Amino acid sequence: MADLSRERPAIHVCQVAAAPADLDRWVEIGAEEEGVPTRSITLVQTDVVAAAYAAAQSSRIDVGVGVGVDRVVLHESHMPPHQPVLTFDLGADPRRVCRRIGSNAARLVARLPLRLEDEPDEQPAFETPRYRNGKENIPVGEAAPAATDDDSARRIAEIVAAIVKKRGM
Repeated sequence: MADLSRERPAIHVCQVAAAPADLDRWVEIGAEEEGVPTRSITLVQTDVVAAAYAAAQSSRIDVGVGVGVDRVVLHESHMPPHQPVLTFDLGADPRRVCRRIGSNAARLVARLPLRLEDEPDEQPAFETPRYRNGKENIPVGEAAPAATDDDSARRIAEIVAAIVKKRGM
């Protein structure tokens, strides 16, 4: 009987020899938060870009991540070997960077927009007042001015135009 875990589609994560030990787990956490499974693999690569490319080549879904000493790389098997999809320096918070690249790897599989900017993990707890109308910034406790039919029609037209533009119609 075949080993089902080896046949299951997953993002392959490879860690080069000198990289910190737990960073591959943070890549897995980022991908699993987006709903895509991962699998750690062992390769004899010293270059992180080559490791990511080899991981992508071995994955059934053609996506691989390489974790190195100072950077993490996302690769897709149809890209040239020397041209990864994303490369992030590990910087001061390597766990956060690895989690973000794992999330981006999963988003690449799911064909969702990649997250390139650092986003806060938590929403601020009641630091800003809640608003009923983002346009005029009216706090919840105050009365909002009555909207005219022209304002409502214009807002609906803006929303429809944005949807049409987004869908490319």
